[in-house]
Amino acid sequence: MSDSVYNYSTVPYDTAFRAASVGLQHCSSWIFNDSQLQSVASIFCGNYFIYFCLLHDRGINMCKFISNFTSDTELNDILVHASVRRRLYKRVFFGPQVN
Repeated sequence: MSDSVYNYSTVPYDTAFRAASVGLQHCSSWIFNDSQLQSVASIFCGNYFIYFCLLHDRGINMCKFISNFTSDTELNDILVHASVRRRLYKRVFFGPQVN
């Protein structure tokens, strides 16, 4: 299949999940989101998680993260997927210092 959705290396995903699980051990409070960000039929749930982890690593909090989305959930899916692809490509091939 030529769609890059299925061609990611597992290394960036493993790193993001590992970092998130370590961070969750130190949480004393939780923030919940009432807004629907992704489309009902979205296959990009993991991309949203990774996108949040990447931005959170750069100091973006949950409120700021949510404010970047539109009410068009299909557009959100496209933008998140494209952003994750671009950022992971840079990290995998050029190292984490590239923004």
